[in-house]
Amino acid sequence: MIATDRGGTREIALSSANCLLVSNGHDLDSLARAAREMARRLRAGETSRREQRRLYDQVFSPQAVTAAWAAFLERTESPRPLATPLTANEIG
Repeated sequence: MIATDRGGTREIALSSANCLLVSNGHDLDSLARAAREMARRLRAGETSRREQRRLYDQVFSPQAVTAAWAAFLERTESPRPLATPLTANEIG
């Protein structure tokens, strides 16, 4: 994966062997260097399409995300009450 380091991408780029972050997506030279580096890693066997897919399946697939959210929600002791909407009289 080659991605810009914006909007939470750093948090999902878990494997340094399989992920390259480019600080500025508008810098074509940085993107070209990242593409050459990823191609080098693939040719050298340092990363692979299969390894990248395995990581996706384990962490980012819909099934994995659903299971992670379900586990998180089950750990929550009790849901917080929702705020009560204001009535027309309270709004003024």
